[in-house]
Amino acid sequence: MKTSIDPPLGPVAIFPPSERVLRFPSLEFFRYDHLPPHLQAVALPFYNLAQDVARTWFDQGVPGERCAQMLGREDQTSLALQKLLEAKDAAVRAALPLK
Repeated sequence: MKTSIDPPLGPVAIFPPSERVLRFPSLEFFRYDHLPPHLQAVALPFYNLAQDVARTWFDQGVPGERCAQMLGREDQTSLALQKLLEAKDAAVRAALPLK
């Protein structure tokens, strides 16, 4: 019989953003607060998507469970973040005024 105080089914892990940065250091390069406002508008969607990509890896379960599967996904997540960072850098450079 399930009561209202029973834990939810399966492991529940809450990973703060700082832990995501420790796992995926490239997240640090998606910061946009140092940019002028018109470039922040360009960089912000990339920041949000990068956080979503990293969050998806953490939502797969608690690290240590299904370890081989998690490591494969970690490699792919790191690659996705690397490609997204390249796209963000190009988009920000494209929004710079011509000299």
